[in-house]
Amino acid sequence: MKKLYLIRHGEVVESTKMLLTGSTDLPLTKSGVREMETMAAQFKLSENALILHSPLLRARQSAEILFKDRKIESLPKLCEIDFGLWENQRLKEITKKNKEMINKWENDFENFAFPEGESVKNFIKRIEELADFFILSKNKEIAAVAHKGVITFLLCRFLGIPYQKYAAFQVSTGSLSILNLFEKYGTLSALNITYEKK
Repeated sequence: MKKLYLIRHGEVVESTKMLLTGSTDLPLTKSGVREMETMAAQFKLSENALILHSPLLRARQSAEILFKDRKIESLPKLCEIDFGLWENQRLKEITKKNKEMINKWENDFENFAFPEGESVKNFIKRIEELADFFILSKNKEIAAVAHKGVITFLLCRFLGIPYQKYAAFQVSTGSLSILNLFEKYGTLSALNITYEKK
């Protein structure tokens, strides 16, 4: 058995405005920095743990705060889905302008592609490749600092839940979810742990 620690980056301005931010490269807010500093004071990994992060700035900053003086590695497959023309827009506003596209997203989920962005099919392919990478890793502890979409899809993948149910998982900024991995699948040990300053 191995442990997979899935950490969502700290707060960014757009997450407080409820905007779709996938490939947009955003820094942490002051509140986001505090979230990660609070987690860093209470969450510890073994010396042999593999520590990975999405190359996007908000995830890299989070990893650097959490694992100061530790070796951390960037892994492009951990990037959030690219929302294309929908980047930095509210879903409510997109629904008003693109009702037909929203219906397609809901009713033909796995064949949907964001306008000039990434297809769900390609994103799922990345998630499957990530899952294989984690399963085949010789490390008994792996931490991945990533994004809401990546984390919720990985939870679906390892728990045998259809990807379309990804929104069933609450994954807040600055939160930790833990999976116990056994060969192809896993069990959920913890979901959406957030840390308060002591």
